[in-house]
Amino acid sequence: MTTPPTVVDVVAPSSRPPSSTAAPVEVLQHSLEWHVSHFRVRPRRTRSSSSSSSGSGKGTAPLSKTILQDLAGRTVSGELTAILGPSGAGKTTLLECISLRNRNFDGCVQYDGQAPQGRFFTLSAFVHQEEMLYGFLTPREHLTFHAIARMSGGGGGWCGGGGATDDGKDSGNSSQARISQDKMARRVEEVIREVKLEKCADTLIGGSDPVFAIKGISGGERKRLTIATELLLTPEVIFLDEPNTGLDSVMSESVSVYKSKGREGGKEGREGKGMTERV
Repeated sequence: MTTPPTVVDVVAPSSRPPSSTAAPVEVLQHSLEWHVSHFRVRPRRTRSSSSSSSGSGKGTAPLSKTILQDLAGRTVSGELTAILGPSGAGKTTLLECISLRNRNFDGCVQYDGQAPQGRFFTLSAFVHQEEMLYGFLTPREHLTFHAIARMSGGGGGWCGGGGATDDGKDSGNSSQARISQDKMARRVEEVIREVKLEKCADTLIGGSDPVFAIKGISGGERKRLTIATELLLTPEVIFLDEPNTGLDSVMSESVSVYKSKGREGGKEGREGKGMTERV
């Protein structure tokens, strides 16, 4: 029988000793709670199982298989929650259920005590284990592409502004687009500095793709770039699926730089980030 995954609160806000010199920073607290009663999958029918089931009825394959059962947990802003378990225990499946990327389960998920609405998907980010990067782009070009695709839109999208120029005067659509592009460019540079990709920002990503096989940035830089892609929208909750897999201790430490910053609550006046990580 497969051992179920275990949810562990690695760092809680109350465990940090108060600083006597730092000024008090007001951090908006958010909470994410979940209870997955059951998650079942239907096994694939193979030729051998079909032949055995067509006999006298003995050895009939079950209609469904339970992957997750009675798993509950809670995480709050400024807290890093890790999901631990052996291979095949259902860690990725649980993470997908918690983030509502997979809704084929019995149970409930609540954000701030209420059922998540459509806005939850813009407030949360999911960093997949598999890297989805184009080797012929640089990290700056990659982030700029995602910023244009995900942050632009009617009324400035993420940038907001309501069509006001830098001098406070109202403007037309062309000025809105210009300001939006300026803010997106600044946000891209902020994210590059946050994940410390300045030295390789203009280096080709590269990779082992047979169409475009070229040596590019390192494995740790690729992981940080994958995380940076989801940080463009300043999410309140970040779900990471094995961010340190395949990295040595030095690269794993570099990837953990942002995770430690996220637990500290970010900048003044910004909502603290909650993180759920599959280890």
